[in-house]
Amino acid sequence: MLTKNNIELILVDDDEILLMILERMFIKAAPNLTIRGFESGQNALSYLAKYPRKEDRFLLVDINLKDMTGWDFLSVIEETEDPSKIIMITSSVDSNNENMAKRHPNVINFFEKPITYSIVQEILQNIEEKVEKA
Repeated sequence: MLTKNNIELILVDDDEILLMILERMFIKAAPNLTIRGFESGQNALSYLAKYPRKEDRFLLVDINLKDMTGWDFLSVIEETEDPSKIIMITSSVDSNNENMAKRHPNVINFFEKPITYSIVQEILQNIEEKVEKA
């Protein structure tokens, strides 16, 4: 899975332990994937501004961050016309979240936590499909 080498996955979640676990699961499932983790939306946006417009960039973004919501994060991405594809995650059970995610053109999928290894594999499959279509 994920045979292409220049794919970047950016993890944005304010839970430091979850970031570490997600990074390890993704590395196990796709060792050639470049992974960067950010505990704040602002830090992730700063990184994206510094290294803009990478076509093979995917973001896994939590809806509930300490410094902003995932929706605020999405708004900034859309304003800057960043081509990154986004997967939203949340621990919330609010059914409106998934409907809101579907309204954003950059969002390719939505998952509720906990993120299991099978969900990691599904995310990687989503990425593979998007890369093949590009």
